[in-house]
Amino acid sequence: MGLEGIRLRFAVNRKRFDEATSIEERLRLLEISRQILEEAEEKFKEFRRATGNHPRRSLQIPHGKNDFRVCRVLVHCALITIKSFDNLRTAKSYMNRIAARAPGSYVVFSHKSGQVLAKVVRQAA
Repeated sequence: MGLEGIRLRFAVNRKRFDEATSIEERLRLLEISRQILEEAEEKFKEFRRATGNHPRRSLQIPHGKNDFRVCRVLVHCALITIKSFDNLRTAKSYMNRIAARAPGSYVVFSHKSGQVLAKVVRQAA
């Protein structure tokens, strides 16, 4: 199963967790989530091995076009790109607006340099 399949399984499991009413069911679903994340980590390791531990070698990076990515941080290291921008200020503004609506951890990531340029963490009220 590819990473898209893993992402879909995680999203479905998360929805089931949100709808679960008993503690036993939530614990079971947490265990399933842990297994899914372990599987994703294994796929990532395979990818790193296949690209000689340099994943950028296999990617074509368009310079100057939508370099600033607003990403949601999952499990301390996984980044899910939400939207890309040409301008850093616009990307930061969008990140703050999205964080105000959906609490979580977000970063602005430069695809060209590979650096995190801004970060915001919003906790649910």
